[in-house]
Amino acid sequence: MVNFHVPVRAFSVRIASRSLCRRPLGQIQARFSSQSAATGSITQLLDRVHNTTKVYLDFVKSLNLPEPSYQYGDGLDPRQPLPQEVADARESAIEATYELHHLLLGPLGLLFSCPGEVSSLHQPWQHLFSPV
Repeated sequence: MVNFHVPVRAFSVRIASRSLCRRPLGQIQARFSSQSAATGSITQLLDRVHNTTKVYLDFVKSLNLPEPSYQYGDGLDPRQPLPQEVADARESAIEATYELHHLLLGPLGLLFSCPGEVSSLHQPWQHLFSPV
């Protein structure tokens, strides 16, 4: 009998801000979606990321701040709340990228989120997927 060690990773959980908890997410998605249909396809998600990120970046540029980066942060004053439309756009972009990430990983990738773990799982089961 062969034993396989399967590493287990914790699933990440996003905690929505209070303002989002009071409103259904569908309203926010529909507001920034290029189509009124529910998001799900990669193209729709990319459009949503593009549209919502543009709203956020336009706001940052209107304050004469550089684009957000890991080195300098976003430059916004954390004591000042974002305008509602900008906050909604930012949250919608984050949610769309989160959904896109999961869609591109696929079912097996969601279980094992590290690419190395997925390929290492493929090796023991390779005979099942190889053409005869």
